[in-house]
Amino acid sequence: MRTNPHLTDNIVPKWIFNCSVGEFLGILCAASLAVMGNYCIGEPNDIGKKGLSFGIALFSGLCEGSLLAYFQHRILRKILPNLNFKTWWQYTVIPAVIGWALGVLPSLWLSNNELEPPHDFAPPPLILIIVGAALMGLGLGAFFGWVQSLALKKHVADVHQWIFMNAVGWAFGMVWIFLAATLPDETTPVWVILMGGVIGGALAGLSVGVATSNFIKRINKIRED
Repeated sequence: MRTNPHLTDNIVPKWIFNCSVGEFLGILCAASLAVMGNYCIGEPNDIGKKGLSFGIALFSGLCEGSLLAYFQHRILRKILPNLNFKTWWQYTVIPAVIGWALGVLPSLWLSNNELEPPHDFAPPPLILIIVGAALMGLGLGAFFGWVQSLALKKHVADVHQWIFMNAVGWAFGMVWIFLAATLPDETTPVWVILMGGVIGGALAGLSVGVATSNFIKRINKIRED
């Protein structure tokens, strides 16, 4: 059966808005957890603190994935009524949790109270941060889109487009998230860090929403279960 093209045209701005809100709230939740964890745990310089920090990262992925899944499904259910929320939630949370785990492991692995950085240590240039974040987003976005496509392929054709568009969207989205995370320093007030994080999350959601909205436009065949 074919979807109503007018329906998909009207849904596109709603899709972009819901992706933005979902990621905005998801990053707000994750940033709040990170600030609370840093306040309660401090520097993760032993195995116990590293385990707690890793657990917080996993829970952050669960929260972010759940919120994004909820807001995305609010729109998807209108054009794919057979795609139930539980399925979409599972295939969104799994890559979100894995992504957060992979993102936090390097810093936890390298953190050690016996190793002090040299006094002349300088952070990498901004251009390297942007390029690295984009490449990471490209890879994680492709993985994210591939996992979600497993839920979509029973209902719509050409799911490879969903994978590609997620890769592009998250390439841009990860740049916003990394900029929000790396630009503050130890003198930056907590409220500024949180504000930057949620703005970065909203822009990331906007990037993903705009990129994947092309897929929403192209949905013209729905398969019954």
